[in-house]
Amino acid sequence: MMLKTGSKIHAIHSQSYIELLELKEHNYGRLLWKFEFVVEGQPVKDQFINEQAALVAELEGFQIDSPDGAYLFLPLASGFLLYDRANKVYKKLPRPSGIGANAFKSNSFNSSFLTLRFQHEVLVFSSATNHSFNLVFDAEKIMLLNAQVEKDNLLLELKGLESYEKKEIMYKIPNGLKW
Repeated sequence: MMLKTGSKIHAIHSQSYIELLELKEHNYGRLLWKFEFVVEGQPVKDQFINEQAALVAELEGFQIDSPDGAYLFLPLASGFLLYDRANKVYKKLPRPSGIGANAFKSNSFNSSFLTLRFQHEVLVFSSATNHSFNLVFDAEKIMLLNAQVEKDNLLLELKGLESYEKKEIMYKIPNGLKW
């Protein structure tokens, strides 16, 4: 999907979308999207979505809504938000450890978890328990290629930066995150 000014990223399960208004250089070459957030046909303006709010520039792996349509994900440069459509409230997600928002690569939902993939870190968040856990990888030795949750397991695809070997590992999700 080629993103440009005027592109709309539509939710599958609601009349919600993000319209990309302008790609701007924020500082020191860091690109961010100015945007409009629309929920059920109504533009949203509040303490999180205002004139200063901007989305990370890299949105190719971005998925806006959960499978049941209950949540909308916003990868803001200032922090990651999960919008609860039924209650009209935000859940602030933990920030990646030591990695700026531009390192965001993708996100995915399943029925229980939101998984955020960064260049060298993965974060798994449960909207039901508001708990999360993250795994950080040595940026000089390992590149995180993919991360997805299946049932109670986190499946990771990694690439060694010294050997160039790809490896898949399975990580058991801690009990405190489960529904």
